Amino acid sequence: PEWVIHLFLLITKSLSNIIYHSTKNKLAGIVAFVNSCIHTLKLAKRSDRTEFLLYLKLTIIGMSIVGSIGYVIQLVGSLFRLTG
Repeated sequence: PEWVIHLFLLITKSLSNIIYHSTKNKLAGIVAFVNSCIHTLKLAKRSDRTEFLLYLKLTIIGMSIVGSIGYVIQLVGSLFRLTG
């Protein structure tokens, strides 16, 4: 969605501001980052039910895939331990 791109651009801009201001004044960089976060939260919109369910399904599928890969790696490692 478009708001994700906008959020990414604001965060990268904020992080670059922190890096720039950290050489001058660390507090100014932190304040700039917090202000940027507040601005981003004001612009963010609440997702509707279908969009929320889509993200929930994608998250569950992603966690299942990562868990399955971890399980297979653990299983292969334990088989090598038994045979070796």
